[in-house]
Amino acid sequence: MQELHGARHAIISDRIEGGTYLLAAAVTRGDVTLEEFEPWLVESLLESLIKAGQEVTVLGNTVRVRGSRPIRPLEIATAPFPGFPTDLHPPIVAMLALANGTSVLQETIFEGRFMYAMEMVRLGADLRVSDRNVVIRGVPRLTAAPVDAPDIRAGGALVLAGLAAEGETVISGVEYIDRGYQNLEDRLRLLGARIRRVEEPLKQIVG
Repeated sequence: MQELHGARHAIISDRIEGGTYLLAAAVTRGDVTLEEFEPWLVESLLESLIKAGQEVTVLGNTVRVRGSRPIRPLEIATAPFPGFPTDLHPPIVAMLALANGTSVLQETIFEGRFMYAMEMVRLGADLRVSDRNVVIRGVPRLTAAPVDAPDIRAGGALVLAGLAAEGETVISGVEYIDRGYQNLEDRLRLLGARIRRVEEPLKQIVG
């Protein structure tokens, strides 16, 4: 057996965290640029964003998404890499909730992925879950409500929906969000979001 030796290794980008920020641009009609981010990690997401009518620019390891309206409806099935990631299922539903038409997302990997659905409905989304599919009928706008993040990716999706909703949304279950998104509220504030953390009890307020 050969002895171990030193080496240099560059850790790849977090495609789910990066993808969530790109979807934030589409949901809020904003403008987000990711630098030092490998676009090949999210090719399936970028293809979906383009089909949905969003403006996507890729230049080397820089990805920019500028949100636009109308959002076109999509048909998506989650799949192992390089297919559409199951962990971006809830965040893209936040976008499709505002689409001009009906979208269908088939979940082929994680049966428990739909825990976000009722919380999204509280914000005004029109969702129907059946077996492994969710049918999303786009609505003109979302409205603020108190919601609870049941897991990491659902929490990310609820933050995106809260950013787009009219009024002030209070999100509990921040401990889940923190597991998947580092300093989420700080980074979103740098992008212009009105969001703050309230420590007791732990929650995010988005408005």
